[in-house]
Amino acid sequence: MNPWANVASAPNDLSALVARALELGSQCRATPLVPAAAAGFLGVAAPRVAMALVCGATTDVGVRAFHDHDGWVLSGDAGAIPWGSTAATFLIAARTESPSSSTAPLGLFVVDASAPGVIRTARPSIGADLLSHVHLAGVRIDDSARHDDAGRVPWSSVVAALDKATIVAAAELAGLARGALAAAIAYASTREQFGAPIATYQALAHRLADMAIDTESAELAVEESAGAPTAPNASRAKIIANDAAHRVTAALHQINGGVGFYLDQVPPAYYARVLALRVEMGDSAIHRLRLAYPAAGL
Repeated sequence: MNPWANVASAPNDLSALVARALELGSQCRATPLVPAAAAGFLGVAAPRVAMALVCGATTDVGVRAFHDHDGWVLSGDAGAIPWGSTAATFLIAARTESPSSSTAPLGLFVVDASAPGVIRTARPSIGADLLSHVHLAGVRIDDSARHDDAGRVPWSSVVAALDKATIVAAAELAGLARGALAAAIAYASTREQFGAPIATYQALAHRLADMAIDTESAELAVEESAGAPTAPNASRAKIIANDAAHRVTAALHQINGGVGFYLDQVPPAYYARVLALRVEMGDSAIHRLRLAYPAAGL
């Protein structure tokens, strides 16, 4: 199956993308929808786009961009990039001043994955399909490859687009929680122990109720953020969805017992996908810092 085919016609509309992400998550279908959404919100028309594990709160940027009379030269580690093994285009955030400056302004660059100096190394991972570590060794690009420009596309617009992509990632996590909850209910309703379905026992019923509460909270947070896609709302949605989906998919393992630890069963697929998406577009730690210190520009 070609995962890129699932996002080739992704709509450039937040509500539609959230609905698509919820559906794909509930079915546990891993696709590069999040980077495709980011590219769409940014207005980047490029094939098979992948991007590093960044978000509107990005502070840990290992790529430096230097400008000369021929354009830009990018050097440094872009880090682990989901879908990077087969991507045709990378969206790379880079610092655009001296390496000695830790407060250099960020720039967003559109880089051809086949350009000289782009070095990608496949990385084994849990749940992050086609993950690659990408290093840029003096990659030269022309001025038009810089997406943000103070007079054309300010960095604040880039952040706003990345926040919308963050909401899409949160929606997929909420969908994963919904799918895992449905799988848990189905299993607990048919698996019998001591002559009765295990769902009828109080301890299991309480756990299913907790899973339902987590799922609802993630979906409500996504709904609120999609209606008002501000930076605080995006961060709150990602935090809630990260934590809720992790708890729900972990509980699915417990309800399935020993069966849940076979790789060909449902629980590992949901849990692994959640592990990958928890860090994509920012983990809970960076988003909590962003909410705690909004004036710091995180």
